[in-house]
Amino acid sequence: MAQAHHLLCLTNDFQAKKVGKALGLQYLDLEEILRALKVRGILTVDALAELIDQIEEKDHTRIKAKTQILSD
Repeated sequence: MAQAHHLLCLTNDFQAKKVGKALGLQYLDLEEILRALKVRGILTVDALAELIDQIEEKDHTRIKAKTQILSD
């Protein structure tokens, strides 16, 4: 769908990113989105840390770059 409509793909799925890369699609993953929230001043470090904790808890996932995102 992203390819047909020339859209940016947002994903945290490894396989989706692999396919997107092979197709030449532009995409952002969850870590890039979280980093952008901080860099653009949309969320404070404390608010971002809370959001990451909520994502990890509710989605049963682990943000591997959590420490790096919060310290950049």
